Amino acid sequence: MEQPEGFKVPGSSNKVHCLLCALYGLKQATLAWNKELHKSLLKLNFKHSKSDPGVYIFQDKSGIMLFIIYVDDGSLMSNSAKLLKKKKTAFLNVWEARDMGPIKEYLGFQITRNRVKRSMVLHQHPYVLKVLKCFQMENVKHLCTPLPAGYQPSTAPKDYNANPTVRQQYQSVIGSLLFVMLGTHPDIAFAIIKMSQFMANPTEEHLQKALHIVKYLGSTPNLALHFSGGASSLDCYSDSDWAGNSETRRSTSGYAIFLGNDLVSW
Repeated sequence: MEQPEGFKVPGSSNKVHCLLCALYGLKQATLAWNKELHKSLLKLNFKHSKSDPGVYIFQDKSGIMLFIIYVDDGSLMSNSAKLLKKKKTAFLNVWEARDMGPIKEYLGFQITRNRVKRSMVLHQHPYVLKVLKCFQMENVKHLCTPLPAGYQPSTAPKDYNANPTVRQQYQSVIGSLLFVMLGTHPDIAFAIIKMSQFMANPTEEHLQKALHIVKYLGSTPNLALHFSGGASSLDCYSDSDWAGNSETRRSTSGYAIFLGNDLVSW
């Protein structure tokens, strides 16, 4: 850690501190924390997922266990209650952490489980309400589609420069909706990806259509992802139009992946 700018001591201006641990708040702290967490999980015999850096897997004769980590929020799950308790205790002996009990919320996602039916519902209703309140859309008229039927957004003229206020609000709207789209709302995926193409230089029309998506979310507050479990197959559906973009004549493609009857990627 270097001396702060403006702090000069004759003969000692080049001295630095060599830290034995990262100070919270420094840009290096998160990487140092992640390295220590990684080492500790490997010592507990977890294996690091090659496809997702935030997932660790443990498996032996007693069962299988997953550890999902996002910065400093972790979620443990297993098909064996005994294994779950054992590994959770071992982890808490290494790290100072709080056991929040059975999962009900994680990273803004609301999780409702039905153990009898072996099903789970995932939604982001509280976050959607925050977005509606942020953009003053709490009492919106009912809309049936994320964008008006047949709407084809077009690029602004070459000599057009977006108003900084419009640009900032547009980016704020799309950024807020992007989190919902990636999490639990595949129904707005096409609309968000389409409108995100105009982030650098949006027009007032683009902004109004982005707010149209917000109104649509306000019209569909009860939509959620339902997972029933017991999957026996992995099915992928894909489609694309042919030169559907009227300006570039590029094609647009989309896909949906189901694990059994459950939508897991889109």
